Amino acid sequence: MQSSFETILFSIFVSALLSLISGLALSVFVITYRLFFHPLAKFPGPKLAAATKWYEFYFDILKGHGGQFAEEIRKMHQIYGPIIRINPDELHVEDPDWYDTLYANNPTKRNKWPPAAAMAGTPLATFGAVEHSLHGKRRAALSPLFSSRSIADAGQILQKHIEILSRNFEDHLASGAIVELRTAFVAFTTDVSYTFGMGESLGLQHDTHRAEEWYQALKGVAPMTPLAKQFPWMLSLGQKLPLDLIRMDAYTKASQYLKDIAKDSTGKSPRGPSPKNVDRPVFRSILESALPAHEKSVDRLAQEGFSVVTAGGETTARVLALGIFYIVSNPTILRRLRKEVDVVIPDASRVPSVKVLEELPYLTNVVKEILRMSAIVTSRLPLAAPNELKYKDWVIPPKTPVGMTPHDVLHDPSVFAKPEKFDPDRWSREPHLDRYLVAFGKGTRMCLGMRFAWAELNMAFATLFRRFNLELYDTTKERDVDFVGDCFLGEHNPDSPGIRSSLAVLIEALRPILERTVASFEKPFTDYDPGQLSYCRWKQQEESSRGSQPIPSRLSLLREHVSTNPPESRAFSTRERDIVYSGQSTESYRLHRQRTNWRIRTHCRLRNGAGPTVLLRGDMDALPVMERTGLDYASKKTVKDANGNLVPVMHACGHDVHISCLTAAAELLYAAKSAWKGTLICLFQPAEELVAGAQAMVDDGLYTEYRLPKPDIVLGQHVFCIYKAGMVALSPGGILAEVDGLRIRVFGKGGHGALPSDCIDPIVIASHIVVRLQTIASRELEPGKIGVITVGKFQAGTASNIIPDHADLELTIRSFDSAIQKQLIDAIERIARADEDETKVLKSSFSKYFQDYAIPMDPFPGSEDFSVLARAINVPYIFWGLGGCDPVKWDEMKKNGKIGEIPINHSSGFTPMIEPTLRTGVDALALAALTFLG
Repeated sequence: MQSSFETILFSIFVSALLSLISGLALSVFVITYRLFFHPLAKFPGPKLAAATKWYEFYFDILKGHGGQFAEEIRKMHQIYGPIIRINPDELHVEDPDWYDTLYANNPTKRNKWPPAAAMAGTPLATFGAVEHSLHGKRRAALSPLFSSRSIADAGQILQKHIEILSRNFEDHLASGAIVELRTAFVAFTTDVSYTFGMGESLGLQHDTHRAEEWYQALKGVAPMTPLAKQFPWMLSLGQKLPLDLIRMDAYTKASQYLKDIAKDSTGKSPRGPSPKNVDRPVFRSILESALPAHEKSVDRLAQEGFSVVTAGGETTARVLALGIFYIVSNPTILRRLRKEVDVVIPDASRVPSVKVLEELPYLTNVVKEILRMSAIVTSRLPLAAPNELKYKDWVIPPKTPVGMTPHDVLHDPSVFAKPEKFDPDRWSREPHLDRYLVAFGKGTRMCLGMRFAWAELNMAFATLFRRFNLELYDTTKERDVDFVGDCFLGEHNPDSPGIRSSLAVLIEALRPILERTVASFEKPFTDYDPGQLSYCRWKQQEESSRGSQPIPSRLSLLREHVSTNPPESRAFSTRERDIVYSGQSTESYRLHRQRTNWRIRTHCRLRNGAGPTVLLRGDMDALPVMERTGLDYASKKTVKDANGNLVPVMHACGHDVHISCLTAAAELLYAAKSAWKGTLICLFQPAEELVAGAQAMVDDGLYTEYRLPKPDIVLGQHVFCIYKAGMVALSPGGILAEVDGLRIRVFGKGGHGALPSDCIDPIVIASHIVVRLQTIASRELEPGKIGVITVGKFQAGTASNIIPDHADLELTIRSFDSAIQKQLIDAIERIARADEDETKVLKSSFSKYFQDYAIPMDPFPGSEDFSVLARAINVPYIFWGLGGCDPVKWDEMKKNGKIGEIPINHSSGFTPMIEPTLRTGVDALALAALTFLG
């Protein structure tokens, strides 16, 4: 028994030894053949690479991040010359001038090297065709889909998805989130490709979770590409592995879905042909072609569709993300691009046609340079000629796979001077360089979707840079842009968080007018010169212009447009949003949106060096009032109220004037930025009429979550027709108080209770003081410090129908620390005096500038929520009145004792005079800001 067991062991040992010897002998024979007798034995290169494919395996699979063989090939060329043997069967050439020879057009025949064809896992698609004639037939079947006419017709698809992308960027802007551009662009380009090829969208742009899932699936496939080069069956196997193991769930689901609709299109589904699914452009193009029946199988349709969707989606998305990096990193190039784009896109809300963008010379050069710099195809593309090829003195045997790498051609210093520099002008200086633009390949195997990709890139770059001002967030070239490995497409550092844009997306501000409305006017809003206001020029012309028809300006047209299209208090219309952020070439403004309980607020921010921070506020909402002004631009708009009833709305409180003045003041202050330092914030507020918008913004995180810089002062104005147009009304000590111990007296202007508009109600003002005093202990004392302020007495008036001249408050203050006691008293005095010192400073500025047109104004009666923006952070605020009544009419009504008949705020006939009201309002805002900026 033991002898039998020993015999078996001996037999196994002998068999293993013989197998080892045979294997070694075979290996020696194969290696010897490859090194000395193989047809490629004479070609230069490392002997180890010529002897075994395990050399390539080591660099692509085991070394570093993987995918390192492409870099090793570059090193081989440095040592061995322009033509080398990179593995036992394959040659590689590094010579841009030979590219047209290898990748030649018809009738030259070139077969694809089978491992390269199998690399995508779609052998039945055009990309996977090995034999030249089969590839030609499959390509011809798809050619109608990518014709010039089809690309032009696809402009509507591109425009539709560009609009979705823009809305997504705006939503990121509103939330303050960071945008990872690769994911955003993968969603965009995949939806575009799927709509173009399959007749419907995958909806990735509408679902961030699915978009991220798809992006991760693509990343999961990438590492398998080097394996597929070594083992062509690997990718097909990978698609059958557990989804959670390979992160290809979305990838596999999409492949299966395409197979299902392919069954529908061919009538092989149990449900029979679906009318909706029959019209799939890719499938239709194949099914209507002259291809034989076996080339119209379900599997082939599905693989071709999948190839179109994935190739068109991922590659274009990468170029878009990298293009944003290169353009934004070069401000001079960005400015030139915007200047050209602005001409053909005067209305930022309209996306131009494919043909218009194709004719822009600088945009074309920018896209060429992006394609060159990005050079995303980092893998060699081996083809085999059926006959001999010649490279200089070398004769390449028939059927030998020879490859060149597009990335290396596009970065060859012998062709492109300073190839590491982003220089779009090189394409104009040296037109012959077009020959070397091989980003889409060349010859019979050139990318079939090249024209579509060009159109997509042109439209995306033009539209995004016309509408948005993108800034890079924590993005570095070494970590996030440069390639560290070759997975057919270049792969970035695995630790890269992506190419990201800070503050979500920064909309480029401000041309806060609708270009369509004012397209015939070439001048800016008004005739402002940098650093100079317009009031004095208006004053000089006052007498001659009085009573005459004012010349329309962009500013007045803006006001007319806003008057015609008012939003009601709970809404913020698309048109009004467009006013505040249709693009402008003032590149330093940052425009942000915040969604609140009252929909949306908008603010633009201009940082101009170190200095104070000033906030200018303008309210935007209208009132449910039927307009009866008789003006040509009177509002005819109706909206549904909270009860669902249809009601008219108009700007019956002058907020159209406020919007126009604030937007124009923003442009003026930008033009004059050399005259001041600091940070300017222009805040457009909704829901003022409900006395709720300001508090809603504060509650929703205006100064916290949205990181608005804390202003040193908050400034605002309001138009009234109780003052003449051109007047500015302001008084220091708007709630001037007598602080005597713990007693505060608030002065107002008494009168009959039936005519509150003729009075200044001190009770309302005193009530605001009481509310604001309660914030001292909660907002100003350090945690753990104890202080109490109690308003124990509030006395005013003698009768219910009389508004008194003053109101008295009596307080008690308690604390356990003399320093805290002083802090509380100082805070009370500051609040009670209503920022008197700052008001005096501004009054001095107004008096010097407006001269006799600067008049006193009693305290504002308190139906405004403006002060909330300052009280929330305990900073001073100033509010002044802006005259809006026609001076001639005002004088006449005054003479006849009919001042009370002038339509006032909230009446259906309220209509402030356009000029000089608008110019005075702009001047007042700008002058106030300049008074407190550095």
